Amino acid sequence: ARADAARATIDRATARRATRSSRGTLSTARGAIDAGTRARVGRGAGAREKKADVPDVVRETTHALAGGHAVRVETRTRANGTTTATLRAADDALLERCARGEVELHWATRAVDGDGSWAKAPRGLEARTGSRDFGDGIASRSAFDASGTLTLEMDCSNASEGDVEGLRNVGSIVGIVVCGEFWAHAEDGDVEMRVRESAAGGGGGAAGAESLARRAAEHEGGSVNLFTRFCMVDDALDAALAIGPEGAALVYAWLRLSSLRQLHWYAGNNYQGKDMASKQERLAGRIAHAATTAPDATSRGLMRASLAFLPRGGGNGDDIRMGILNIMRTHGIKEGHRPGIEDPFIAQWHQKLHSNTTPDDVKICEAYLHFLHTGNWDDFWAHLWDNAGLTREDLAGMKAGWRSDGIHGPAFHMPQMIDSFKHYLWVLKTTHSGGDVDSAMNFARNGLPGDLAWEVDDLLQNRDAWWVPGKIIEVRKKLFGVWQHDSPNRDVVMLDATLEKFFRTKVEAVDYGAMSSDDLLSLLELSLTNVALTNESTRIGEGLKFLQVAMGDGHGERWGADWSKTMDAALDFCALAMESDMDFLCRATQNAADIIASKSTKADPKYLINFGEENVRSHSLFVVSQLISTLRPAVRAAAGRSPWQIVSVGDASLETYAGMAKVQTLSEIQGEDFSSTPMVCFTETLGGLEDIPAGVKAVVTKAPVDLLSHIAIRARNTNVLLASVADDVLWNKVLEMAGENVRFSIAGEDVQIDKANVSDATTTASAKATTKVSIAPYKPSDAWLITPDAYSSDIVGGKSNSLSEMAKELAAMNIANVDVPGSYALPFGTFERALEEDVDTRTALEAAVAAIETATTAEDRRAALADAREIIATRLVCPQGLESALDEAAAKLSPSVDLPRLWDAVCGVWASKWTERAWLSRKSCGIDDKDLNVAVLLMELVDAEFAFVVHTANPVTGDADEIFGEICVGLGETLVGNDAGSALGFTVSKTTGEVTLRSLPSKLCGHFAPSGGTVIARSDSNGEDLENFAGAGLYDSITAEPTEERVVDYTALSIVWNSLAREAMIRRISDIAKSVESYRGSPQDIEGAVVGDRIVLLQTRAQIC
Repeated sequence: ARADAARATIDRATARRATRSSRGTLSTARGAIDAGTRARVGRGAGAREKKADVPDVVRETTHALAGGHAVRVETRTRANGTTTATLRAADDALLERCARGEVELHWATRAVDGDGSWAKAPRGLEARTGSRDFGDGIASRSAFDASGTLTLEMDCSNASEGDVEGLRNVGSIVGIVVCGEFWAHAEDGDVEMRVRESAAGGGGGAAGAESLARRAAEHEGGSVNLFTRFCMVDDALDAALAIGPEGAALVYAWLRLSSLRQLHWYAGNNYQGKDMASKQERLAGRIAHAATTAPDATSRGLMRASLAFLPRGGGNGDDIRMGILNIMRTHGIKEGHRPGIEDPFIAQWHQKLHSNTTPDDVKICEAYLHFLHTGNWDDFWAHLWDNAGLTREDLAGMKAGWRSDGIHGPAFHMPQMIDSFKHYLWVLKTTHSGGDVDSAMNFARNGLPGDLAWEVDDLLQNRDAWWVPGKIIEVRKKLFGVWQHDSPNRDVVMLDATLEKFFRTKVEAVDYGAMSSDDLLSLLELSLTNVALTNESTRIGEGLKFLQVAMGDGHGERWGADWSKTMDAALDFCALAMESDMDFLCRATQNAADIIASKSTKADPKYLINFGEENVRSHSLFVVSQLISTLRPAVRAAAGRSPWQIVSVGDASLETYAGMAKVQTLSEIQGEDFSSTPMVCFTETLGGLEDIPAGVKAVVTKAPVDLLSHIAIRARNTNVLLASVADDVLWNKVLEMAGENVRFSIAGEDVQIDKANVSDATTTASAKATTKVSIAPYKPSDAWLITPDAYSSDIVGGKSNSLSEMAKELAAMNIANVDVPGSYALPFGTFERALEEDVDTRTALEAAVAAIETATTAEDRRAALADAREIIATRLVCPQGLESALDEAAAKLSPSVDLPRLWDAVCGVWASKWTERAWLSRKSCGIDDKDLNVAVLLMELVDAEFAFVVHTANPVTGDADEIFGEICVGLGETLVGNDAGSALGFTVSKTTGEVTLRSLPSKLCGHFAPSGGTVIARSDSNGEDLENFAGAGLYDSITAEPTEERVVDYTALSIVWNSLAREAMIRRISDIAKSVESYRGSPQDIEGAVVGDRIVLLQTRAQIC
């Protein structure tokens, strides 16, 4: 049951992230603009010149090379894009060879967003000593000078336009030092000189990983055995790590597919045991090195986890071949033409050991030793199956090239060979083992301090004791200092990874039902520590800190309401951190596996379907999920919180009949109409920006819902019931009603769903009716850009007008330290005027809009909508008059803003008129495209410490005497976008001033203004805040420079731990809200930000629900 609950948590996370990733937000919109931007802004008359003293970017590294050599590398990138990479010989022997003219660099480049493969250097990238083609069409050779120095220079300043494009695509210069015929490979892979980073934050992201996976698939479609696969992974490792986390996930998936025998082990050519031992040792060593040196924490974690799928390698691999020969000769067993005892099994296994040794040989040897003890050949097969899952067919398929037909047996019983094969088992394990905790310890022993080795031995000797989980954590903390450096002992890294898994095994054996809630919390702390120890996830690290502080007694009586609310927030944060990490693992490894195995004849399609999910289930975080699921009901109950969250109570008629209940993801039914057959939607995931289709009378979800998110406002404005339930048991009861006609009743915080009388449905179901929304005409302005004193309702939208009115009202109210941000606006009609001056873009857009209107399928419509957005976002040229005005406005709002990026943001806002959600909403309300106009409010992006949304009348209960509010860390995107997790939720009585804390914050990340500030382009259409239509949030708001997303450290926030500070902030915000409501004379929906002692009001409008 625990496993099912945990799996539900993981599945929920994956689905939720998939839903959220598809929606347009401030961050994703900016990212889309960055991906497709092109120069569409000239330098108009009077445009300001920006001067920035940008320092050179310098990177320095030293690479240890084969043969005891070393080379130092300095890469210097200047602001104009010119890069020099200087390599210097760093050991005397290499310097001497340079002086004799014997040393060259064999080099090429890698693309900034490519798959990590080598590519020919473009023109403009040259070595000062000259270069010659190597002959493969890719690599060049350049000599070190007599002083041991080689400089490569990439100069964009004097390059032609065509050459500049090629140079800008260079992500790094890569090479291998060659001394005559000796290739001095770097111990950590290629010598790499980084030129620029990927726009995706890595070396190519998902696209680069997909390309590299396709190269791997081409290899796997041929004759591949385990040795050749290890060679391929070794060759691809640098490229994968250059890609970033997606590349590391590819390596993880590739090795795991191999270890699970979903890829061939016994195809292709023969090889010798010493070659396999050497390759395994090199690959395991390089991956262990990457586990400490990869540039990002996620890649480091994936590399360490990948060691579980690798034999350790090393030892004298030739001992495998010679060892079996010596045993055969010692005991008189026939070998080739040498006379002796006929033993089919030994003869067949000998050929495999000689030509194709793999980790299977360890299990074969153990089974053979078992047979030597029992004398029953059937016991060999039984032992092999029970301990390795290997069958007769598997061994028959272990063909060593042309030399045998696999292993069939039988064996001749010779118990006198037991001691010989015990030693031989040790020889095999030296090369092939290391994955189990005992073997891992044996191999790591010489790399451990004596006292630490004793502690590990003591732990393993008492492995069944109750204190073992805590002891594992204690040992791993000490191990961390032993292996966490640039040259780790691979056996010690393997031991640490094995102990992490061993911890999970011990925790899964615990009976949670027999433990107290406090003991479960302690076990959860240990389980999070087990994952957080290696610093491979900032999110998990912050979750552990939050949990540890929440477990203290400094914030209320233990298991009292206040203490439990804090613990509830901490558990929610930990769950979100876990879900974020596991969603990436599931997605990235599944994508890689699907491609890598696509051409292999070995892979089982049924297994591949759940590959990513199985990676999640095997991760150490899986027990964290089990423990959180076990603890949550008790914590929420102690906090006085119902498992239900009621966002909108819906229409009173729902108590009689709501509709047919269906399990349906809301995002999948956008644009449909259920008015003739009303329905109730049960959806496990919710993005927060979906529309609720006509005829959907209720939405019940398992995902948390922010009460002031866009979907929440729409639900209340259209009288649709919207409720969330976090409890697994209650959610399963909800799902039991799927397929039934249902009705709803609400009592307090709880929702009851019952079957409805079908006859009631025929009398209460509403008839299909599409509301015709009236939209006020706009008045085009002659000005390209206007200041707040010129804002009026006929030339700009509600946001701009609200900002202007608030400024005047705040001046009249004279409230200290409360103001509004600076702003300018592009009035209604600006977009149309820009199109008039750009005939090519206008013509292309008209064709795209015509295609939207005539599309006969949803797929065709979406393609046409995407075309329309792309045309505006990447082609529209800024008119010269507007350019000058924009440049002046940007200088006053945020001097560091780059004008082309600001124009990109403006065009992105206009392009969002043609998102599917916006287009469908207009059609459903009868709003013609030509009547909908989008002004753009350019506003200083406030560097918010906190953001808030306040309704001066409780939107859930309708109580006009109660203020309802939510506060989040950073910018308000996490609130209005319904990011997963809770906000700081509160209500305040206007009459008594009593503050009621609803929830403490648990949202995983906050969004923050970039260093140096920026400008946000906010959509401001004439189609918002209309009667019978909630148009807020339909169109994008985009920053000129991207905002920064950071994991929130709640342990450092006084509003979580200091009740006086928290209440003071709530009261101050509430007092301001009351003043605004009093001045305007009606309930208000207010958005704002907190910056130190300053309160910045961003928007206020009449509350519509």
